[in-house]
This record gives sequence, structure tokens and C-alpha cells, in this order.
Amino acid sequence: EPIVNVYAERKWRILKWQDQSGLGIDCIPHAGVALGNAYTAVNLGGQLRLGWNLPNDFGAHLIRPGSDANAPAEDTDPRFFQPRHRFGIHGFLALDGRAVARDILLDGNTFRKSHSVNKEPFVADCIGGVGLIIHRVKITYALVYRTKEFKTQSKEQYFGSISISYTF
Repeated sequence: EPIVNVYAERKWRILKWQDQSGLGIDCIPHAGVALGNAYTAVNLGGQLRLGWNLPNDFGAHLIRPGSDANAPAEDTDPRFFQPRHRFGIHGFLALDGRAVARDILLDGNTFRKSHSVNKEPFVADCIGGVGLIIHRVKITYALVYRTKEFKTQSKEQYFGSISISYTF
């Protein structure tokens, strides 16, 4: 069946502190909504980052439909510093909770009868990882723990994600 979905998510920074040596911390909460026949849900969560020369972006994210990029928000990002200062490393911890009304992969087709399972209405992700900036390249590794997505699922999921971006 044809898929039509719209995703919207808002992120903002409520805390940002950095000392003269480059050591810093920030907190980036988010809220979003997805509407469509493939996936309908609302989500709420946040990310806490601690490190040296924190990027001025909106944090690490998992690869998913409608996901954002790792683009710097302004020219105070380390990827725009002089070449000898373009290094940064940080660790992060993120939480994301979703209330899921529809998931075509679990609920089956919209317009005709098909295979389906009884889904869990609430799903949570706990994400931890590390980000590295070398000149204009940002490399992020995230390890994800996801709660069960359907009733008969034997156990929770663990998976990793690697993201590589180049700023020009």
C-alpha cells in the first residue's frame, strides 16, 4: 500500500555551559508527532551531553524516517574553528518515550486484512554513546536499549547505530 506520513519534532537547548578549556555540558529536550498510515505516534524525551568542544547541533539521533541531520546550528561549532582546534569528544545519554497509535509493521495493512500482532502502546528507548569531531567530520556511535514493541515479543532489543557526517 502507498505510504503517506508526516513527521514533526521540536528540539531546544535548556542548558549549555562550557568553560575556557572547552569542557562543557548541555541538555536538549524534544517533543514530536508522526501522523500517517505507516506510523502514528507522539514522542517526548531528551539528551544530556558532556565533553570537550561540544558541537553546537541538536545532539545524536537514531536513523529513522524524518530524522534530522547533524548540521551545526551556528558558527560557534568546533567544525568551524581554526584547523588546529577542530577536535571534540563527548559522551551522551538520551531517553525517548513514544505513545504509538499505529505502526503498519505491527498492525498490518490499513485498507485490507493482513498479518498483525498486538502492539505495546508505549515504547521507550534508552540511548548511550560517544561523539567525535575531527575537523569537519562528526562520527557518532550509539547503543540503544528498546522496550518490547508487541505483546508476544520474547525480549527487549539492543542495537547500535553509527552516524558519520561532513560539514561543508
